[in-house]
Amino acid sequence: MADKIYQFQYTVLMIEARISDGFLTARMGLKQLHIDIDSIEHVYLDNRKHRDSVELIISYYDKRKTLRRARLFSDHEETGLMELYHEILDRRPKVALVMLDPHEAYLVLGSKPAKWAAIPSVMLGAFVAVALACTPLFIHGTDDGLFEAHIDAFRTEYAPASRNLKITGATFPFDLSVTEKFGVGDDPEMLTTWVPMVHPTWVEGQPVELILQFRVRELDAIQNSKSIEGVLRNVWWEGPSGRLTRLFREKGVELSKTAWLVEANVHGRDDLKLAILILSILAVPLIGVTLTLRSRSRLS
Repeated sequence: MADKIYQFQYTVLMIEARISDGFLTARMGLKQLHIDIDSIEHVYLDNRKHRDSVELIISYYDKRKTLRRARLFSDHEETGLMELYHEILDRRPKVALVMLDPHEAYLVLGSKPAKWAAIPSVMLGAFVAVALACTPLFIHGTDDGLFEAHIDAFRTEYAPASRNLKITGATFPFDLSVTEKFGVGDDPEMLTTWVPMVHPTWVEGQPVELILQFRVRELDAIQNSKSIEGVLRNVWWEGPSGRLTRLFREKGVELSKTAWLVEANVHGRDDLKLAILILSILAVPLIGVTLTLRSRSRLS
C-alpha cells in the first residue's frame, strides 16, 4: 500500500504526518512520533471552536506494552489533521471516543486538555534549537586562556592550547581580500572583510593557512598593528565557508584543507555574553507565555 501523507499548519510550524507499512510517523517541533497503528487504544479529536487549535490525542502501547499518549495540533482551518484522524478510524474504527464529551474523553485517555501547553511547547522547541546553535559561543566563552605565538608557529593540523590567539609577524596581502557585498542601508564601515594572514616570505600560489576576519572600520588599526588578537573560529561548523573558499579561489588564492578562520579584536568572553543575551531575550517571552497560559488554564 502506498504511503499516505498528511500536512497541516500549526502556528508557525508545517507538520507532516505519514502512514506507511502500518505505522504512523510525525514530527512536531523536536518531538518525533512513531506509532504502530495496531497498538492504538483510543483516539480523540478535540476541535471545539473556542480553542486556539485542534488537538488529536492518541493513546497507544509501545514495544514494552506501556500505555502512552501522543498529541498532534493544527490550526482550525487546516484539513490535514482531520483527514489523518479519519484515516486512523478507517483502520481502527473501535478506538474512537466519539460518544464521549471532552471531559469524559480526557479521563479515559488519562490526560488533561493541553491547550495551554501547546504554544509554550513550540516556543520551547525553538529555544532549544537556538541554544544548540549557540553552543560554539559557549565553548569560546569558557576558554579563558591565550595562545601567543609568531606566525611561524601556526600549523593548522594541530589545535592550539587556547582559541584566544595573539599572532605576531604576519603580513596581509590586502589586494587579495574579500569584502561582503554592500546592501541598501548598510554602513560601509561595518562590512565584514576577509584577508589572508601569511608569513612575510609567502608568495602567491602557495596555500593559505590562516584567514583574518574583521570589520572595514578596523582596517587602519590592523595595518598599523604589530600583532593580531582574536578568536579562532573552528568549533563544529565554524571556519571558512564554501562560499568564502570559492571567492578566494576566484582571486587566485587557494586555501589549505585545514585553513583556520580568525576573527580579529574579539575575545571568548564576548561570545559568552552574546549567547547569554540571546537566550535571555528568548527566555523572557517563553516564561511569560507559559505562566500566563497556565494560570488561565487553572482559572477556567
